[in-house]
Amino acid sequence: MTVKITKAALNLREELADLRKPSGIAGEALLRADSVQEQRDLIGAGRKNLLINGDNRVNQRGFDGNWSGAAAYEYGYDRWFKNGVSKSQVIESLNFTPSTTYTLSGSGITTEQITSPASGNWYITIPFAATNVQVEKGSVATDFEHRSYGEELALCQRYYEVRVNSHNSMHGYYASAPSGGSFFFNTQVFSVKKRAVPSVAISTVGGYMVIAGTYGVEAGGQNTGFLTGNLNTDSFRLQKTRASGGVTPFNGGTYSWEDGLTWTADAEL
Repeated sequence: MTVKITKAALNLREELADLRKPSGIAGEALLRADSVQEQRDLIGAGRKNLLINGDNRVNQRGFDGNWSGAAAYEYGYDRWFKNGVSKSQVIESLNFTPSTTYTLSGSGITTEQITSPASGNWYITIPFAATNVQVEKGSVATDFEHRSYGEELALCQRYYEVRVNSHNSMHGYYASAPSGGSFFFNTQVFSVKKRAVPSVAISTVGGYMVIAGTYGVEAGGQNTGFLTGNLNTDSFRLQKTRASGGVTPFNGGTYSWEDGLTWTADAEL
């Protein structure tokens, strides 16, 4: 049996005409890209904005937006500090390619190509009112990269974190100090590993008491100020010396601290 297969004639002229159809400037750039990475850079695929909190959403310090009332180099919205009549952010040297073209864009600023420094950190300075600010690799400005609030907060907390411990929310242990005194301590773990060992500042709300714990013993009396120990990029020990008076708690017992406490961990550049 003979099987006959037919196929429509190929119009070579039309096929060649299709090849000549314009693909636009962006399309031409994609076609001429030398690598997949270059194509990703052109279309803004993946993480692209080097700036953190470019839209000022994260505000752990409770900044009121009044930059004129801020002191020189004081931080306002997370990652942004006052720098003369502008605000600045420092990009760590590990987060960009040195001596490379990037594009700065956003609301309230002029889009422009900028070159990253050959070494060291990179200072980006913009007007106070600028928002949705982006620094991305390449010479094309793309839409602002909207990250989730949780992700943006975590990026900010690598440099600065505020922790508010509410009433009766902390539990610690009693131990005898080498100097002969005694203290209660509690390990505070940072939400995010810090860029470097931070400086920790503690502020208290109300009086602190150590109340009945695992062994049903009341320490009694207020205690002296809080101290910090074992400070590293992941955590620190919150320590409170016990004042005299009351019933002596058992060594190693678990106890609860009444009232609230606020601390900040600062690892800004």
